[in-house]
Amino acid sequence: PQYCAEALNDFTLRGDSPCRLAPGCGQVGAWGAACGFGSLTWVVRPDGTGDAPTIQAAIDAALDGEVIELTDGVFTGTGNRDIVFRGKEITVRSQSGDPLTCIVDCEASAADSHRGFSFVEGEGASTVLRDITIRNAYTHSSGGGVRVSGASPTIENCRFIDGEAGDSGAGITFSHSSAVLRSCYFEGNRSANAGGAIHMNTASPTIESCVMVDNWANWGAGGMHVYVSTPTVTGCTFNGNESAHWGGGLHADNITSAFLVEDCYFFDNLAAEGGAIFARRDAAVQVNDCVIGNNEALTGDAALGKSGSSIAFHRSTLGSNGTDAGY
Repeated sequence: PQYCAEALNDFTLRGDSPCRLAPGCGQVGAWGAACGFGSLTWVVRPDGTGDAPTIQAAIDAALDGEVIELTDGVFTGTGNRDIVFRGKEITVRSQSGDPLTCIVDCEASAADSHRGFSFVEGEGASTVLRDITIRNAYTHSSGGGVRVSGASPTIENCRFIDGEAGDSGAGITFSHSSAVLRSCYFEGNRSANAGGAIHMNTASPTIESCVMVDNWANWGAGGMHVYVSTPTVTGCTFNGNESAHWGGGLHADNITSAFLVEDCYFFDNLAAEGGAIFARRDAAVQVNDCVIGNNEALTGDAALGKSGSSIAFHRSTLGSNGTDAGY
């Protein structure tokens, strides 16, 4: 059965014990697993059957190195929202690999707030969330779909749909993080403050090949709000995002060193100032190999920098924006 320390009367199981999920082992495993690096793949189903009744229950039982697979369907209710990873090096993913068919529905509102997932216990790159849709989240603070604080997980091929935030980052928020966000899709997210899709504060995430469509924020960036942060943003699309004030697509604020935006597309974004990109308070944005078109604003249809900020374009195409291009 592979006990942790049988000679010391420790009959908890090692992570690689075949008895961890084997009903034929009888009472062996009644004390659970407590040591070693796990090798199990846990299967969780929306109806509560499978190896654990909920996503959270599977995470709580899993050991570092293990995988939790969610079957297709819609996961709802306690244990399938407000999910925390507890600092574990595990992967949570859809079994099919298709986020369109594997959905975590937070079913949240202002009166009953819930987010999807939180990474707040020092998780690193070996903690992975992949191939899942998170929809209908609501938080009164920041990070509706996902909150990342003091952690740097890997989040890939996830969809963030119709989230709301009373502050910022209705889709996702980063703080004190160097997480990787790759190939994710954001649509219909709304923030009362900034970053309808993505918000960051004192962070340096890598954001690759993400798409932000029809997201909204009141003050800063329907798409991505960058505050006191230095992300790397490559291969992303900002389409149809809106801010009532600054930066329909991207808003950079209070940054002492330049950050890179490369190989990105900005189309049909709308704001009062800086239709595609807005920068202020000494923020510096380097825009390389990007295409910026059909954006609109009262001032600075393509881009606008204020309060000592700078937006530098290199090998980029700016065309078909409004009459006041800005920058």
